[in-house]
Amino acid sequence: MAPTYQPLTPVSPGLATSMPLVCDPIPPLPMTPPDADDIPDKAADKAALSTALQVIAAERDALTYLGQLYDSDPMAQDGFTRAVSTISKAITRGGKLVVSGVGKSGKIGQKVVATMNSFGIRSTFLHPTEALHGDLGMIGE
Repeated sequence: MAPTYQPLTPVSPGLATSMPLVCDPIPPLPMTPPDADDIPDKAADKAALSTALQVIAAERDALTYLGQLYDSDPMAQDGFTRAVSTISKAITRGGKLVVSGVGKSGKIGQKVVATMNSFGIRSTFLHPTEALHGDLGMIGE
C-alpha cells in the first residue's frame, strides 16, 4: 500500500507541505474484553506472575527480618515502645498525631495519616516547609 499524504499545518516557508502517514488508522477496539483463550502471549503472563511472586517473596523476607529485629535488638524494641507510648498518651489526652516528611518519607507519612484517621486517631500531615511559613497553627498546643 502506497503511503498517503496529509498536509502540515501551519505551513512554514522552506518546509515540505505534506508528510506521509506513519501507519494506517487504528481500528476501534471491541467493547467486551477478549476471551482468555484469545490471549496469544502466555509467556508474558508467566513472566508477570513470576515477577509478582518475587516481589511478594522480597516483602515476606523484609517483614521476617523486621520481626527478628524487634524480637532481638534492644534499641529497636525501645524505639518502638517509646513511639507507641508517646502516641497513645497524646491521643488519650485529646491531642493529635502530627506526621511530617519530605519526598518519599512525606508520601509515606501522608498514607500513615490516612490510616490513622480511618482508625479514628486524629492526625494530620505537616510539610516542613509549610510549617515554617505559617502552618504550625494546625498543631495547636
